[in-house]
Amino acid sequence: MRSLLVSLLVVLLLLPSCNFIKKKGWFGTGRAAEAAMQIRMDSIRVADSLGRVRALEIELAREQAIQDSLLSLEEDMNYYDYEFRYHIIVGSFITPEYALDHFDFYSSMGYQTRIIEGVNGFDLVSAMGLDDFSQSLYQLENFKDTVDIDSWIYIFPE
Repeated sequence: MRSLLVSLLVVLLLLPSCNFIKKKGWFGTGRAAEAAMQIRMDSIRVADSLGRVRALEIELAREQAIQDSLLSLEEDMNYYDYEFRYHIIVGSFITPEYALDHFDFYSSMGYQTRIIEGVNGFDLVSAMGLDDFSQSLYQLENFKDTVDIDSWIYIFPE
């Protein structure tokens, strides 16, 4: 009995902990389990990377669609703005909300109003667009007499 106790004591002193036994794989765990865990972690990393790449592709496609639609809208606006060279301006605003209020007011009066954006940092509200300079001067005088005394002509540069 004593020899069994001594041999058990020797074994416990030689093996510092259960982690040592697990690392060595004496009880069916160890290197094989670590290899399986490493393979599992690698597959999780790959799946996570693929998910991130897919999300990035979707975000880039969404941004490209937004940029394309903004470019199309800008081209449409520029087409109208240059359709007429002379515009009777009834207001110029730094704040876009004020320009929209002015736009709504003159639209409700029946004018074909447009907002010309970004002219020296201002949004111009145009009540009428014309091709002929002399006709635009005539319309401006009528407009000043009947609608808005502070209106003026904006000429698009060539």
